[in-house]
Parts: sequence; structure tokens; C-alpha cells
Amino acid sequence: MGVSRMPSSRQLMGGKNRDAGQGNTLGSWFGNSKWFKKLSESKFFKNTRKTFKEMSYDELKEARTRHKPDTDTYVKYTERMATLCDEAAERAELILELADGLRVLGKLDTAAARYAEFSQFYPGHPKTEYALYRAVDCSFKRTRSFDRDQSKTLDTVELANSFLERQAFTEHRADVETIRMDCYAKLIASELNVCNFYLKADKIHAVERRLETVRTTMLQFAPSMETEVTAMTARLPGGGVLSTDVSTSPLIRVATDSSREDAKKRAVGATESVKVAQAEKRN
Repeated sequence: MGVSRMPSSRQLMGGKNRDAGQGNTLGSWFGNSKWFKKLSESKFFKNTRKTFKEMSYDELKEARTRHKPDTDTYVKYTERMATLCDEAAERAELILELADGLRVLGKLDTAAARYAEFSQFYPGHPKTEYALYRAVDCSFKRTRSFDRDQSKTLDTVELANSFLERQAFTEHRADVETIRMDCYAKLIASELNVCNFYLKADKIHAVERRLETVRTTMLQFAPSMETEVTAMTARLPGGGVLSTDVSTSPLIRVATDSSREDAKKRAVGATESVKVAQAEKRN
């Protein structure tokens, strides 16, 4: 049978400190000793107790070195540094580094927005092509399957066209062209999916209008979908003769927000260009 021992004064003091919520603090160990008081009042000790928002740019830069680039904390420090930075060239690098970090962490929507911000504010920067390419890539990775909402796909097409309009961009041009082709293929598949629904509901005019839109505004960018479009056209009464005006096509309305003519032209074609294409086809 063991002999019980009385707790020491140090153990009793530790228990009181823990009860008071001080069990793991430096103060609970060192109490009111002179050297600890001097340390707690020093500049070094005060700096270590600063909150994130209280840190200066240089303090954030130093603190960031203690974290890996592919972590949330590193990205958080980078974002704060970009906000505080006054030097244009350094701020540009921070925004691009922030976008890269967000992309690695899988935050693709935010990353795409940061890349687009970089390309907008620094159009002459050597890394603008890279930034806009990454914006296109991140946006494309957020697109949904053909049987779901295609707003992200239309946004990606618009970004891709913005990239391809810049003739000086050559390094990533082939990749962006491929992404745009895949987007148009997905948009066409989405339209054919709707056409199938309308055919079953015997809404022939709606099918004709959508197929005309596909042929005059999209198929040229995704010729691999020709077989599917032809097969759907053949299911129409009368052998699939299309003659409807698609200037008010639902696809065009979705692509524009009804007030952005530039987006209409870049995404699925302007009304006038559609009419011209139809006239040429009839002639």
C-alpha cells in the first residue's frame, strides 16, 4: 500500500495558476521576476505580440519566410503585403504571387480574378501573357458539365478571346485556342441537350432557332461537333431545313447581360454578324 505525499508549494502554485487560466503562460512560470518583467517590456517581445493587421510591410515580409508558399498562411501574408505595398513593380509581383498561391490551393475563382486584375492593371508587364493564360485556365477548370449552367463557360470564352486578340501573345496561344475550342464544344453539347428536350415537347421552332445559332456563331470554333449537330438537324421535320432568325437567340441573351455589346461580340457573335452569316448562307 503506497504512502501518499503532500503536494509541494510549486505544485500548489501551478494548480492555482491553471485554475486561473494561466497554466501554460510564461507568467505562470516566472511570476514577477525582474528579468521576465524587463523582457516583457522590451521591443522584441512587444513585436511578437502584434496582431496580423498591426504588422508593418517589413514585419509581414519577415514573418512570411517562416511559412511554405503553398499554405494558407503564406497566401494571407502575401495578400496583406500587396495591400500595403507602395512600389508599383513590387506590388505587381505580389499580386501575381498571390494569384499563383490561390491557384495551388485550389481557390480557382479568386485566383482567376487576381490574374485578370494583374493583366488589366499591368498590360505591358512581361508576365501579362502568363497571367491572362492562367486566368483562362482557372476559369475553364471551373466550368460545369454540358447539362448544367454554362455561365462559367461563356466567361471563359470571353477571357480566351481577350487573350487571342493580343497578337503578341504567342507562348500560350495554342493552349488558349484549345481551351476555347473545348468551351465551344461544351456550349454546343449544352444546346443539343436542350434541343433534345424541345423535340420531345414538339417545340420545333425552338429547336430550329438554337441549331441556327449553333451553326452561325459556334460551330466554326468546334468543328468536331459537326456530326452531332447534323444528326440533331436531321431529326427535324422536312429534312432539317433551317431558316429562322436567331438575332434574339436565348444563347446570345445569356452571353451579354443585355447591356454589354462587347461581350456579345466576343462570346457568341453580334446580331448583325449573325444576320450577315444567314444571308450569305441563303445566297
